Amino acid sequence: MMTGLSLTWKQSARIAVTAFAVGLATGALQVREAFVTLRVEMRRLHADIHELTDPALSHAIALKDTRHAEDLISGIMHNPLVRRVAIFHDDQRSFLSRENPPHDSSRLTAWIAETLLSDVEGSQQILFDTDMRDTGRDDTFMHTGWTEVNLDTGEFADRLVTQAGWAITTAVAQAAVLATLLGLVFHILLTRPLIRLGHEIAAIDPNHLENREISIPDGHETDELGLVAMRFQETLSNLLDAQAWLRRLATHDPLTGLPNRAYLETAIGTEVAQAERAGTRGALMAFGIDNFKAVNDALGHSAGDALLIECAKRLRQCARESDILARFTGDDLALVAPAPQTPEGLAHLAERLIASMRDPFNLADETVYARISLGIVMFPGDGKDAQTLLSAVDTAVYAAKKLGGDRWQFFSQSLMDTAVTRIRTESALHRAAKSNEFELHVQPIYSADGPRLLGGESLIRWRREDRLVSPGEFIGIAESCGVIGQIGDWAIEESCRRLVDWHGRFGPLRLSVNVSPRQISDDSFPKRVAMIIEHSGVDPSSLYFEFTETSLMSDMARAVRLCSKFRAMGIAIALDDFGVGYSSLSQLHMLPIDLLKIDRRFVAALPNDHAVVSMVLALAHNRSLKTVAEGVETQPQFDWLAAHGCDAIQGYLLGRPEPPDAFARRLEQELDNESRSANS
Repeated sequence: MMTGLSLTWKQSARIAVTAFAVGLATGALQVREAFVTLRVEMRRLHADIHELTDPALSHAIALKDTRHAEDLISGIMHNPLVRRVAIFHDDQRSFLSRENPPHDSSRLTAWIAETLLSDVEGSQQILFDTDMRDTGRDDTFMHTGWTEVNLDTGEFADRLVTQAGWAITTAVAQAAVLATLLGLVFHILLTRPLIRLGHEIAAIDPNHLENREISIPDGHETDELGLVAMRFQETLSNLLDAQAWLRRLATHDPLTGLPNRAYLETAIGTEVAQAERAGTRGALMAFGIDNFKAVNDALGHSAGDALLIECAKRLRQCARESDILARFTGDDLALVAPAPQTPEGLAHLAERLIASMRDPFNLADETVYARISLGIVMFPGDGKDAQTLLSAVDTAVYAAKKLGGDRWQFFSQSLMDTAVTRIRTESALHRAAKSNEFELHVQPIYSADGPRLLGGESLIRWRREDRLVSPGEFIGIAESCGVIGQIGDWAIEESCRRLVDWHGRFGPLRLSVNVSPRQISDDSFPKRVAMIIEHSGVDPSSLYFEFTETSLMSDMARAVRLCSKFRAMGIAIALDDFGVGYSSLSQLHMLPIDLLKIDRRFVAALPNDHAVVSMVLALAHNRSLKTVAEGVETQPQFDWLAAHGCDAIQGYLLGRPEPPDAFARRLEQELDNESRSANS
């Protein structure tokens, strides 16, 4: 709504002010011209009076003809512009004088008369008698006296004021007429078309710009107003394009072109409502690319984006026409399968979608293989809103990945319970790392030829709500949520502290500490270990670092560098769970290791099935590596290992993991036994 003055009034006011200023200036010039003309007229009047009366008055004075002089002066005094006429003898005696009453002047005219016209009010003229010669000088006229004429300046000032008034009034009137005409023309030619243009613009609904055109006012097709209308129409068209782009951007992923999460959530809500009305079931699927992070890290984000685009294309080709494929989040895609759906049909669709990913992708001149993990939820049974269903299908995807990927998994309540437990455990782990709720337990390791206590393996226990949580329940979660690095550093520090104490009390022994894959990938880990060793004062040769076979083989070059750094510090390297990974003998030969730990799964088969253990022992002896058998629980297992050259034994047969104080008592008992044996 317009609240100020209109453009017509504003422009008319400006025109009027300008016109009045010009009019006043013109009037002022006219007044000045009238003033100059008036002064010229007064001087001419003086000259005319003297020219008409001088000869006759000169003769009258010479003859002392007063009557004739009075007749002449009376004729002059009939002119209202003359106020006084005086005649003097040449000896300055007054001969004759006549005077009209003064003009009745206002203050303005009196001021003008006194200030501006006083210098032309009076004039004098010497009188000569042309008929009477001076007796002494024949060539000159006889000087008889002079005349003095005074004009009525008030009358002239009055005339000047009148002329000025008319001049200024005329100029102002002309200015008013001009301003009115120009304002009217301006209103007709510009303001009124602008008002119509403004009404058209105001009538535009920003939410419905389709098919809206701004008309160019008649007669303005080629001028500036027409240009404004055309430019606004162009802006309107650009705005319409921008709105369409924003609407698509709000509902579609710019990378893959698929609908985004917002669109997906709306579609889920719509399909759930239709399934409930029809009494049928629909489904939501989610896909996670199993090795997406590895591709991103190895080939760069552009390759990761390309992989995501190609995966989306393949899934779109395999999906049905009615299915809605969307980018859920990050590298996760989702598919809404409208009702009706059956578990069997969904399983068949899931197999087809997973199979579509098994052909290689060509990315950045590299051949890449991608696999997907697929989760399935059915609605409305598994949930009646988008958030519940998305959370459930994410849980199913995680379960499929945990099973190795390249597979599908239906959602179940047990999966959700596991996911909730996992989330709560992650939160509790973060708190536990800050409040130091972990304990170090030690499982003893004995020599196979004694047995004689050699040392032990440091194992972490979590005291949570007055119960000890075993590593199997939280280590995997700690690794995935990033707490394992902090926990692992604590385990090394605590092991070093205990070693320093036990060395002083019981003599030399060795503790092995497990190192997680997260710590291996941390470039600052070796520096932190060096600081721990320096701060604790421990002898680094009393430490074993245990690495799993799979964690080292994933990046052989990095593993070699890392193990070499620790060995340079004096720390021995143990390869844990040997035999269950995928390392080759050539790769094993490259690793700078000192000890092989035989996995408990192979030890459990002893003594009947000993092929794998025999091969490991032979390999270790060939490379001069020490060996430790894990999970020894029976005497026959122990006997077989001792007989076939295994160096050390670890398992429940000889001792379970125990608190440091209990392990210290075991060390003390071992020391006492050695003393008694020596004394005997």
